[in-house]
Amino acid sequence: MLSDLDQNTINEFKRILDQIQEQLIRTNKLLFLYLENNYYFFICNYENTIKTSQESLVLMHQIKVKDIENELCLKLNYNMAYMYYLYHNFEKAIEKIKMLKKQSFALNDCNRVLIECYLRSNKKELALDVIRNEIEDKSSFTYDLSDLII
Repeated sequence: MLSDLDQNTINEFKRILDQIQEQLIRTNKLLFLYLENNYYFFICNYENTIKTSQESLVLMHQIKVKDIENELCLKLNYNMAYMYYLYHNFEKAIEKIKMLKKQSFALNDCNRVLIECYLRSNKKELALDVIRNEIEDKSSFTYDLSDLII
């Protein structure tokens, strides 16, 4: 459980960032990127619980910009997919990753998360399909799969 002081710190941090967010979305994308990277790192690592991750996902949905091809939005969606993966919500992670792959965003990273989601949700054939497609699409496989849980 969070102490009152810790909860107050988080609430104050959220309030300040909400104010900053309104200005940044309109004005400065570099600061928005800084906010996105640091805010969710803070929230996700502050207390390693599913409650915290769900809060972060809700906040990510709120901050998301509408233009799906916007690089910041794609990065934010990748962060959401990875968080879904970390907290074993593989179906949501798979859904986000498939959307990102359609936009050709960070394909190596997306394929890696997709493979791991399929493996952890007992969809080994689908994981193998992703691996086969990667091998067919490239002359060399670009990442190490030795640490995957099979």
